[in-house]
Amino acid sequence: MKPRNMMFLKALTRKTQSETENHPTVPLRLVVVIPFLVQIFAAVGLTGYLSWRNASKAVNDLANQLSEEVAERIEQHIESFTDISHLVLELNSAIARSGNLNVEDLEQVQRLFWKQTSLSPSITNLHFASVSGDFLQIERSTPPTLSRRDRDSAPNWNIYELDSQGNPIRLLRTEEFDPRSRPWYKDAIDSGETVWSSVYLFADPPVPGITPARPIYDTQGRLLGVMAIDLTLTQMSQFLQELQISESGRVFIMERTGKLVATSESEAIYRKTDNGVERLKASQSRDPMIRETARELRQRFDSFDRIRTSTPLRITIDGQPEFVQVTPLTNRRGLDWLMVAVIPESNFMGQIRTNTYATIALCLMALGGATILGFYTSRWITRPIWRLARASAAIARGTLDTPVPGSRINEFSILARSLHQMIGQLQQSQAQLEDKFAKVFRATPDPIAITTLEGGHFLEVNDSFLEKSGYTRAEVLDQTAAKLNLFATSQELAKIVQKLKEEQAIYNLETQLRTKSGAIRTVLLSAEIVELDGELSVLYIANDISERVKAQEALQEAEARYRSIFENAAEGIFQITQQGRYLSVNPALARMYGYESPEMLIERLPNIQQLYVNPTGWAEFILVMEKEGAVSNLEYQVRRRDGTQIWVSENARAVKDETGQLLYYEGTIEDITRRKEAEAALQEKEQYLRLVLDNIPQQVFWKDRDSRFLGCNKNWADAAGLESPEAVVGLTDFHLLPEAVAKKFRATDRYIMENNQPDLNKKQEKQKRDENGNPVWLDVSKIPIHDENNEVIGILGVIEDITLQVYIEEQRRKAEEALRLEQQKSEELLLNILPAAIARRLKEGSRAIAEQFDDVTILFADIVGFTPLSARLPATELVEFLNQIFSQFDQLAETQNLEKIKTIGDAYMVAGGLPVPREDHAAAIAQMALAMQDCIDNVAHDLHEPLQIRIGINTGPVVAGVIGATKFIYDLWGDTVNVASRMESYGIAGKIQVTEATYQRLQHRYAFEKRGIIDVKGKGEMTTYWLVGRKD
Repeated sequence: MKPRNMMFLKALTRKTQSETENHPTVPLRLVVVIPFLVQIFAAVGLTGYLSWRNASKAVNDLANQLSEEVAERIEQHIESFTDISHLVLELNSAIARSGNLNVEDLEQVQRLFWKQTSLSPSITNLHFASVSGDFLQIERSTPPTLSRRDRDSAPNWNIYELDSQGNPIRLLRTEEFDPRSRPWYKDAIDSGETVWSSVYLFADPPVPGITPARPIYDTQGRLLGVMAIDLTLTQMSQFLQELQISESGRVFIMERTGKLVATSESEAIYRKTDNGVERLKASQSRDPMIRETARELRQRFDSFDRIRTSTPLRITIDGQPEFVQVTPLTNRRGLDWLMVAVIPESNFMGQIRTNTYATIALCLMALGGATILGFYTSRWITRPIWRLARASAAIARGTLDTPVPGSRINEFSILARSLHQMIGQLQQSQAQLEDKFAKVFRATPDPIAITTLEGGHFLEVNDSFLEKSGYTRAEVLDQTAAKLNLFATSQELAKIVQKLKEEQAIYNLETQLRTKSGAIRTVLLSAEIVELDGELSVLYIANDISERVKAQEALQEAEARYRSIFENAAEGIFQITQQGRYLSVNPALARMYGYESPEMLIERLPNIQQLYVNPTGWAEFILVMEKEGAVSNLEYQVRRRDGTQIWVSENARAVKDETGQLLYYEGTIEDITRRKEAEAALQEKEQYLRLVLDNIPQQVFWKDRDSRFLGCNKNWADAAGLESPEAVVGLTDFHLLPEAVAKKFRATDRYIMENNQPDLNKKQEKQKRDENGNPVWLDVSKIPIHDENNEVIGILGVIEDITLQVYIEEQRRKAEEALRLEQQKSEELLLNILPAAIARRLKEGSRAIAEQFDDVTILFADIVGFTPLSARLPATELVEFLNQIFSQFDQLAETQNLEKIKTIGDAYMVAGGLPVPREDHAAAIAQMALAMQDCIDNVAHDLHEPLQIRIGINTGPVVAGVIGATKFIYDLWGDTVNVASRMESYGIAGKIQVTEATYQRLQHRYAFEKRGIIDVKGKGEMTTYWLVGRKD
């Protein structure tokens, strides 16, 4: 090694001398003055440049930070804006579903809405629309109003002004309105859950807003209506206007369609057109900065839908550079907006430019002064140095006895004396240096290697290199790094060699080397090109930092993981002193206690005792910690910043140093207010439900999926013969009923649960009869029970004793059947007395029935020879004889669709054309008259009696009506009736006599014989005709 050490040292000496000799020389005066001037100029200029650059960077950082903080505040505001509304709707839905809110009682709903609209400034409008069309709305405007629509006001709603207590004081206006036609109502019904509308303009006034709406159900899952909140976005514009962003900065929010949602400027985001009111796009804004920014964003991204992450930009508007930050605003309610913050660069750069000009002036002044001072200083310094340099050159040439001039400058004098000692010490120093180099080279803990520049063959390595690489010296020498595969990648080796050739040296280059075993080690590699024996070589020194890199990576990962957990944990995390002062808290704990940031909580809450509702809470906590060293699930109440109280659950431990001294307490806190409220509500609900179940007349039970009883009410337990409702738990139908019946019930229960299908209002006879042996009838309903995931977990049964209802229903049915039969008999009797149309009108309640008929044909008939016959026959036979004849006449009247009027003795009266008018009434009467003659002939032949009939017919107007209060009769009045009667009485037996009016209607279809003129009582002379038969 020693020869190599000598060569190495000599090479370094020759290199230094060669470099010195080959360099061009310059006067010392210039060497002194120019660097002095350059340093001053560079220092001052660099200071000014760095000042300007740092200021510019600070401006950029400040603008980005300001924009991000604005975006975060807006996002928090929107989240709070929507969360409060969503929470109110969910709360009201739960109250209605639990039965504690009767939405059909609009007075109760009005009181609830009045209280809720006073809780938060973001909730100014609450309304509810029922499925029946009832509607109630509370609006916290100026003045506050109540809008109400109920059964009395439908189809209108009444809008009232309210006083400070929420009571109506006067009616403002009335308008037609049906909430069920509104989109928010239909959308909520269709979705079955809370829905959020898109941004739209309200009708009056035309301000932008959104409406969350939720369907409301009762305890049975029946739809009651829809509850909604109108949220005006003018509140958001006010919030943006209150943000302190910069002197002339702008902030605006828009939808991805480009339409404005809110701006920091006091301009309307809508305009009136001929077609109504429409919302403005950001590119249509009257503010030039907002308008041009929107157009620039559209041009850069082509579509606003492509903006998915927060993006900082620099744009130019009217020649002025602007900082722009575009941030997507999204949340779980479905909002998808863009927030844009615009800050002019001029708000920050004015003072920076002024400072830059001042820095340039100072640099020029300093350079001038330094030039003058440096010129005179250099003359004073360079003269003794020049004399001393000449003496040194002579010594370097071997002239050791060259006199060294002295100097009044102390440093130069010392230098002269040093030159005298230099020659003597040179040989001794060289020997010592060689020995030290050998020891350092061998003993240094860092691997060192010397290789040829061209080819890269190893010339020498130290022991540390062999130990770290795993190779022996024989395996390394004359080999190359490429052959030994020392570098992790061949490209890395080539890059290092190329960099060495370009820069002559490399310092602390982090790279990876491979050992003989294949392990990868991370090192800081330094290398420099040196000359050995006239050949260029490379000196490598490696500092192994593998363990440090692993430790740093593990530490960074642990710190990032802990910081992420600390910052994003849903639970509060804290460190606190024994005196009750917080050392650190995470954002979740600050929000839980009502503070905007952890810093605000630590600053404004110097002592934790202020939080406890129980004054001794902190003392009790300290007592437990001193005794146990930790607390677990400690529940207590605290006061938030706004004075409200919440329940929390705490887990904490004491942190001590190595000597056992307490440093602080640390732990987590969880807000359990909702759980506590839910537990209280559940307990109250259970007590109320048990009270209701044990006092209703129905029998109620519930089972699990295996048809085992989980509980029942008192009535069911009494009916089943159990001591108490608790006795049924765990039993099945097989314990209480015969096996066949139990199997049937179990099959029914399984069908209901497997198909999720209720079995309602099944009428069943009870297995056991009552004490008198009578059957007991039950109304049984079974419905499936669901868990929160809508999975069937059991069955609920409701049984009602309907024996009395069944008995009453049976008696009612029998009574209705008897009544129906009596009504049928009465109707048949009435139809025998009156025409069907008249009877129907009489049943419908017509008091007086009298009608004028202009064209009716009347027939009167009388049996000739009936008087001597009645003297010979008994009364019963006579009545049977008349009944036989008149029954045949009735059939003829029914066949011809004529109306029988009455019979008087042996006289028979029938009419055509009433009560329902018809055109062929005269023909129908003529046809019946001919048939009546045939009927009398047949009866006379059968009885062997000389019977004949005399018939008279007339056509004209009559009056028809019903007379009588208890015994009704339908009769006719008028001259037409009298003439028809005269035609019969003035007729001849076996003949049909008709008037001129009847003859005119029938002469073309029937055959007549003219009788001539007869003198009729009361009418005078009349021309009459005998009806002989039909012409065909």
